[in-house]
Amino acid sequence: MPNSDPVHAYLDAVRDFDGNTAKASALIKGIAAAADVMQYHLEDFLRLAYGLPIPMPGGHGYRTDQRARLNMNEWPDSQKIKETMEQWHASFMRLREAWGQVPIEARSGLREPPQKLSTK
Repeated sequence: MPNSDPVHAYLDAVRDFDGNTAKASALIKGIAAAADVMQYHLEDFLRLAYGLPIPMPGGHGYRTDQRARLNMNEWPDSQKIKETMEQWHASFMRLREAWGQVPIEARSGLREPPQKLSTK
C-alpha cells in the first residue's frame, strides 16, 4: 500500500531508486570492464573465456594476463539489460513524481532527486 505521507513516500522512492541505481551501476561497470578487456587484452580474454589460445610472435608460448578473466556465464543477455534499465528508469520517474508531492516547506533536509539518470 502506498504511503500517504508525502515525505515518507519520497523516502521510500529514494530507497528504491538507490537500489536500482546500484544494480544499473554494477551492470554498466561489468559491461565497461568487458569492453576494456576485449579492447586491451583480447588475446588473453579469448584464451581465458573461451579456451582459444593465440601464440605469441616468435613461437614463445602463450600469453596470459589474469586481469582478462571474465565469467561469461554471468554475462547479461539483452533482456536482463533491458529489465535493469527499465526498473532504474521507472524508479527515477517515481522519485521525481514523489518529490513533486513533497510540500516545499517539508523539503528541508531531504536530498533533492537528480536531474538525470547517472551512475556517477
